[in-house]
Amino acid sequence: MENVHAGWRRKLMKYIADTVDFELEEPTVVTLGKFDGRHRGHQKLLRKMEEVKETLGYATAIFTFSTAPLTLVTGETATVITTSEERRHNMEKMGIDYLVEYPFTDDVRKMDPSVFVKDILVKRMRAKAMVVGPDCSFGYKGAGNVELLRSLSKELGFELGKLTMYRMLYCISSALALPFVATSFRKHDVRIVISIAAVIYGGCAALMGTFHELWQWHLTGIIQGIASSFVCMIPAPIILGNWFKKKTGMAGRW
Repeated sequence: MENVHAGWRRKLMKYIADTVDFELEEPTVVTLGKFDGRHRGHQKLLRKMEEVKETLGYATAIFTFSTAPLTLVTGETATVITTSEERRHNMEKMGIDYLVEYPFTDDVRKMDPSVFVKDILVKRMRAKAMVVGPDCSFGYKGAGNVELLRSLSKELGFELGKLTMYRMLYCISSALALPFVATSFRKHDVRIVISIAAVIYGGCAALMGTFHELWQWHLTGIIQGIASSFVCMIPAPIILGNWFKKKTGMAGRW
């Protein structure tokens, strides 16, 4: 394992290569692929990972192979757009937390897709969320796909790229709650209101590690969105409340 500095005030990227004996230190959002160039689809996956990281706090982790699978399968050297060193440098610049280059051996080539997900992605990579493309394939003869990941997600406790709705519900509920926040601040002790909201927000975050159903994320997005309006957006609701109060007063004089 090797630490690579990923820029000023940025967390060190951890680079793991040519070993099967590892386990990441924290829950992660994982994606799979060669990432040997600047493919538009890969860029979309990386942006989605960053969104999950900002929303749920999971570290970003890329799983790839140190040797292109085609090389072992056909015996011919596969053409790559960028070298492993260049890929590592690119991921470092993008602020990825973990880059794992797993050795592609004959045992790995013959590995059952379900075993690959359970033993490598969930156990070693500590995946709590996965972001993959619609054409994703893995495991023996490429039998693993998005449908298999979806069927295993509940059993193994990870989310599969379905967190956009969580973020949308979070933002909508937060915006709709703002006028009510201003009213609460005028009628009740601000410190008590903020403290209750902070406990609710933190409690939801603590429960996320136990979620196995999509509706749990959606409900949490609504609750956290409302709570965040009390905790994180204090100036806006006060200004809005005072503005409406002032306008109401002016209207009352007519």
